[in-house]
Amino acid sequence: PVKATPVKATLVRPPTPAIVYRYRASGRATWGPFGGAVITRLPPGTQIRVCGRLGCWEGVSSGHGPSADGGNLVDLSSEVFRRVCGPLGVGVGSIVLSWR
Repeated sequence: PVKATPVKATLVRPPTPAIVYRYRASGRATWGPFGGAVITRLPPGTQIRVCGRLGCWEGVSSGHGPSADGGNLVDLSSEVFRRVCGPLGVGVGSIVLSWR
């Protein structure tokens, strides 16, 4: 005789919807000792994604910089710069900034 085994029910959560970024710009990023902050000219708290040659970082803009005449699109904390652009020694990285 075949013995039935009970099936354990598991709760399956629907996947979290991906954030849709409606705007994007490409440019340069530099780094500094910003304590994990990503500084853009966007209003503080704006949902952003910064992608470089090594990957992407998502979070919120800390706002208030960099100056428009400096040529840089964002200032990244050293931790974020390493993650998306590479070693700090490269100084400046090419990035794509997306926001919504």
